[in-house]
Amino acid sequence: MNCRRIRFATTVLISAFGGLAVTPLQAASIPFNWALNYSYNPNAANTFDTEQTLNSAPATPATSTYSQSGSWGSVSGYASANLATGELKLRSSATNGDGTAAPYMQTNAIFGDSFTTTATSGSPYTWNGSSATFNLALTGTLNGVDASSNAGAFVILMILNKGTLDPGQPLIGSVNTKQYFLWNLGNPTLQLYYTNPQGQSQALTTTYSYTSLPPTISATFAPGGDFDWALLLGASGQEMNPGDSFDVDLSHTLTLSYVGPEGGITASESGQFGNITSRNGTVPEPSALALLGLGLAGLAYKRRGKGSQ
Repeated sequence: MNCRRIRFATTVLISAFGGLAVTPLQAASIPFNWALNYSYNPNAANTFDTEQTLNSAPATPATSTYSQSGSWGSVSGYASANLATGELKLRSSATNGDGTAAPYMQTNAIFGDSFTTTATSGSPYTWNGSSATFNLALTGTLNGVDASSNAGAFVILMILNKGTLDPGQPLIGSVNTKQYFLWNLGNPTLQLYYTNPQGQSQALTTTYSYTSLPPTISATFAPGGDFDWALLLGASGQEMNPGDSFDVDLSHTLTLSYVGPEGGITASESGQFGNITSRNGTVPEPSALALLGLGLAGLAYKRRGKGSQ
């Protein structure tokens, strides 16, 4: 099976967050917007090139645009993450020109937040096995997405312990990860890996694979209490043969919404994410969002070049 890894660039994270880095067992979450492009192409000074924007101020969207071309071919990527609207967008493409290189492109759009649920009386909510649901509406096109180019799109939803969300810390595979959901879009053979900011890598288990782009996907889970979460929309591919290309266009938007448990009122800690309802249709009051905001404390890639396995 072909492999592609999700890369979270460790050195760039340290530089971007500086003094905001905290320990995994922190007392408060760090909601964020993050857009990233990662490429292998001959124009890059060190062969691999990264362009990203990481905003820990969740009111500020993150965007990243990247493009390189030559006789070897071309790569381009666009990513946008906007927690306030619940929208992730991306476009990622690569074309092999004269066969002298095997251009690779990966694009990720990511955001994360923290949810607190209270009973309608205002007291803490008792889950008792109650479930919640994230719904994702998708529009876009998948061209040249197949096993030969090892191209594909993917969505990863990560559920974390309350008060531990931090893009400078592992989002999968740590003691703070409750569970994750992975959807492969367009290429069922795509094997994804997650490499955390500390450089540790692990293979991911696919929750469900689609051979074409579905209009909606959803995840229902029972967190057992308040929780943090992060959502990643990604696409990647590497073209090995002259003239081959892929183009994943999800710039038409992935829109996220959340349905909380019946009898509960859920609000985001950031005060930005507003696509929230409960199973009885209740939405949080603006004052609840503001009060919760006061509590705020502040993909690895395996190259398939010629001669590799």
